Amino acid sequence: MTNYIGNIEDMGALRVYADNRLELDLLVQKIKHIFKGKIKSYENHYQTALNNKTPYMAHHFTILDMGLPYE
Repeated sequence: MTNYIGNIEDMGALRVYADNRLELDLLVQKIKHIFKGKIKSYENHYQTALNNKTPYMAHHFTILDMGLPYE
């Protein structure tokens, strides 16, 4: 499929957990390096949580591969 269906913007997802903030920051940098040029969007919900004092913390990447978006 090369077209999005309705408002679905990803065709698959992968969740990665880190044991601490340093490990998380290293993983984010590694993802940015490995998928350079394929990252459609990136959201840093850690910074949003710090600014707005909300409990939700995550990094979201949407990566395009062979025309399909993955989160």
